[in-house]
Amino acid sequence: SEPDYRPEDWKDPLVEGSHNCYAYFLDDQIDKVKDKCKDLKLKSCSDLKPQPGHIGVDNKHPCSSKVKDKLGLYTCPSMIERVMCDNMENKKNVIKLTDFDVPCSEDYYKGVVVVDSGQHRKMKKGHTYHFYRQDSSGRWSHKPGTLPVEYVDASKKPIYVPHLADKIYNRKDPDNKDGIHYDKNCSYMCLPRNYKSETKAI
Repeated sequence: SEPDYRPEDWKDPLVEGSHNCYAYFLDDQIDKVKDKCKDLKLKSCSDLKPQPGHIGVDNKHPCSSKVKDKLGLYTCPSMIERVMCDNMENKKNVIKLTDFDVPCSEDYYKGVVVVDSGQHRKMKKGHTYHFYRQDSSGRWSHKPGTLPVEYVDASKKPIYVPHLADKIYNRKDPDNKDGIHYDKNCSYMCLPRNYKSETKAI
């Protein structure tokens, strides 16, 4: 049930400039975000990118009290909690944690969350996060921030096993605090296709 790899579907400037890896992971193109980006005439659309956990807190989901103080914390437990809190339906999670080698049920596809813990740069709260999703080809793809969708890792090689892929994007300058090295593989997840159950990024 994996979605097809269709980067052209994400090339609309109103989508590419305002949607990030989280929206792509959920396979959600958000009309409200696109409309706001259009109103901004493509200026500052990057600020509209959905952030994990925010919708749970904004809508006061049952789990939001646990998540609220972790919105600026980039650790695996905090990121998993934030994704799960955003995607609750009748107090039940619509996204399920899984392992790489365990197939998802019909009408579900696999994704994964990773973090740059910032540990070697002494960043106590971590640096940032990233999401990948599996395509119908068996490969994995992702959307780096407001950049185009791609199916390659930091070494420009196709991604077949995300936890073994090259995720060091600051190899030339490892001490650069703005550079990215996704050093922690947090969890694989089974996500429902949009026709099965609605996921939420905003």
